[in-house]
Amino acid sequence: MVEISNPDLMELVSNRIRLNKPYVGVFLKKDDENSSDVVDNLDDIYNVGTFCQVTEMRTVDDKLRLVLLGHRRIKITDISKPAEPKKTGDKVEGEEKTEEKTDAVENIVQVETDNLKHEPFKQNDEVKALSGEIVKTFRDIIKLNPLYKESIQLLVDSGKQIIDNPPHLADFGAGMTSADGHELQTIIEECDIPTRLQLSLELLKKEHAIVSLQRKLGQEVEEKVNKMQRKFMLNEQLKIIKKELGIEKDDKQAWWTSLMIGSKKKLSLQISPRL
Repeated sequence: MVEISNPDLMELVSNRIRLNKPYVGVFLKKDDENSSDVVDNLDDIYNVGTFCQVTEMRTVDDKLRLVLLGHRRIKITDISKPAEPKKTGDKVEGEEKTEEKTDAVENIVQVETDNLKHEPFKQNDEVKALSGEIVKTFRDIIKLNPLYKESIQLLVDSGKQIIDNPPHLADFGAGMTSADGHELQTIIEECDIPTRLQLSLELLKKEHAIVSLQRKLGQEVEEKVNKMQRKFMLNEQLKIIKKELGIEKDDKQAWWTSLMIGSKKKLSLQISPRL
């Protein structure tokens, strides 16, 4: 899911969806500090991205929220040349109706792309071993954090479509992690499948280490809190037992007793006879 707030880009995407062309190219910006939806220079983005289908579009406040479904990798080849308005053939008052060229189209840099295909590979022992280790790591992560179960369920539901498809398995594994965009970009740009599987496995192992540490820290904090709670409860129970046995008064009674004893000592000092 992505959100865009640039008015020209919002208009351009909305128009394409209304024309039954719900497809966009998504590319990662190289600078994480750059929060703009558009760039003026192609050097500001990676030239390999994803061809996506817009499955849902909503306007939230002043932003356009898009739910995207990735289909394939694409690579930028050139900047698109401005296209001439196309005639639709529908006549209005004796004139041919044309598709108007809006300012949004002129203000947004559009690019030409080609599909980026992975290199041919064989289902050899290396690929099978890497694929098996990825699936095993999936299971290990689920044991530590059940929140991953929903994502893993997609893998189970897909069955052989992903498990027996190393390119998809590598992508799915990387997408499950909390790796930053630049690490994931490395997976997207890698066309050698064994290498892509290895990179994906490394990210999953790192995710497993993070989840393990989170669980360990959570258990330590929980044990500390439980210990403090047990100590507090025991102290309160001890106070009640002492009070019932007359060994210890409550705080208010103890304060009055202390005050009275202090007053008596002060009074006895004042009336003591002189020697």
